[in-house]
Amino acid sequence: MVSIDGSIFKGKLIDFDEDVLCLSDVTDIGGSTGKELVVSLSNVVWIILAEDNK
Repeated sequence: MVSIDGSIFKGKLIDFDEDVLCLSDVTDIGGSTGKELVVSLSNVVWIILAEDNK
């Protein structure tokens, strides 16, 4: 899960570096979905990393 400027998203962490975070199979708190989300880390408020226990 990641909070970006007050919005919450969850997805699979694909890659990151000191500037950018990339998630795939993204869902927002309202249930809208997307294939990929690329965001500047300067806009990220917090991140929760967890394993997918399916």
